[in-house]
Parts: sequence; structure tokens; C-alpha cells
Amino acid sequence: MLANNTKKALRSAARKLLAVGAIIIGVVGAADDVNAQALTGIRNTRHNLSAEVNGVVGGRNKSSAGEICVFCHTPHGSATTAAAPLWNKKLADPTAYTLYTSTTLDGTSDLTNSVSLACLTCHDGTQAMDTVLNAPGSGGYDPNGARMTGVTWSGANVDATSGKLVAAAVTNLGSDLSNDHPVGIQYANSSVGVLDPDFHEAQKVTGKNVWYVDSKVVKGTNDAKDKYDMILYTKNAKPYVECASCHDPHSDENATFLRISNSGSAVCLTCHNK
Repeated sequence: MLANNTKKALRSAARKLLAVGAIIIGVVGAADDVNAQALTGIRNTRHNLSAEVNGVVGGRNKSSAGEICVFCHTPHGSATTAAAPLWNKKLADPTAYTLYTSTTLDGTSDLTNSVSLACLTCHDGTQAMDTVLNAPGSGGYDPNGARMTGVTWSGANVDATSGKLVAAAVTNLGSDLSNDHPVGIQYANSSVGVLDPDFHEAQKVTGKNVWYVDSKVVKGTNDAKDKYDMILYTKNAKPYVECASCHDPHSDENATFLRISNSGSAVCLTCHNK
């Protein structure tokens, strides 16, 4: 028979173990939630152009191809002139596009060595979205780019035969970009000798030639570069506005892949001081 003080000690120890267990379960559960969010990535966005059924609702362009990343990236044989990493498509001549211009602009757009050329390999509507430099499997490399064998398409915004974005789709920007936000244009920033009071100051990552404009969205890390900021792309050691400054191609958490919600023009007002 156990003494009363011994029983009390055992009950106390048991309660402590249960409390610790509850904390551990809570921590593990929270970690699982974070991991689950991280794992979704591009798989659950409209940039997943594969045949995989991924839970994206309605209006999505879908091919019969089995891979997800191949439409944009390849580990081998990528475009050597692309500013985007391991890009799996041949870039167009940057002079092939008519760019936005205005008498109120302090600079001019220039797509030379611009990362936006990567986006335009699909979004200018000139080639099939399954045209790649290095197709899946052995022997699929073509330095000029070629369509993947046997791929068919379905979806409201893609032509089933050509695999190109239909002309009427808002995502088909065409080669005339004069009615779109300027890309390949230097951001007005005092640290590179250009300060325009109509723009908020860009930040620079300490010790790196990496720029961003802090959106102050609490989801990310305030006052430190994260995916919710407007990302500026370095060219000639200076910050430039590109397509992916406002759009995150790997996350459509917000409409049209915007980095943050544009409620109250929040995207615009992150950079523009109005």
C-alpha cells in the first residue's frame, strides 16, 4: 500500500506529464500546419499546368503532361541568356516588344537582360505553353525549343490545338505592352542617385545587391525582405521593376498572383507615394 504523500506525488507527476504532452502535440500540430502550407507551393496554383488534379477551382488551363515544374524550369540545358533561374524556354528578342512610355516617366523601359522576358515566354501568346528547351525524359533537348510530344490542352484561356493562350485572354499580353505597367524600368531610389518624392524609398538587403520595397504586411517579417514585399530586380547594380515585383509566380494566395491583396490599392501604394 502506497503512502498518501507518495500517491499525491505520483498524481502531480502524471498531471505534469499530461500538460507537457499537450504542449508537444500543440507544437507538432502547428508545425504540421506550417509544413502543409509550405508544401502546397505552386502545386495548388494556376501555374500548375500539369494533368494533376490539384484542387484548383475553375477556369484553369490544364495539359496532359505529367510534370509540374518542366513548363518553366529544367535542371539541365536551360536558357543561357535568361535572368530567371534554370529557365526552360527560349527568350524572345527584347526589342520585339512595344513598351509603356509616358511624358511623366523619369526613365524608360528596357527589356535587355530583364527577368520579365521569362514571364513573356508564355504571356505574350506567341508560342505553345508546352514549348520547352528540355522536355522530360532522355533525348528531349532542343536548343531552339520544341513542343512536348503528345501534349493536349483544355481550359477556357488556352487553344486546345496550338497550346497558346487565346488572344482574348487577359493573361495574353501580346507583344504590345504599351497599355501595361512598365517593366524593365529603374526604380526611383536615392541610394542609386535617383529620388522621386512620388515613390517610397526602396530597401537594400545588408551586404547584398538585393532590393525591395517593404509592404509592411504582418504575414512576413516586417522591415526585412520577404515574399510579401514588392521585390526589385538588380540590373547594372540598380533596382528595377519587373513583372515579379508585384506578382509572385509561385503563389496565388491573392488574385492574379499578387504578392499582397490590392484592397485599398495596397499593391500600388507600397511603391507609389500618393
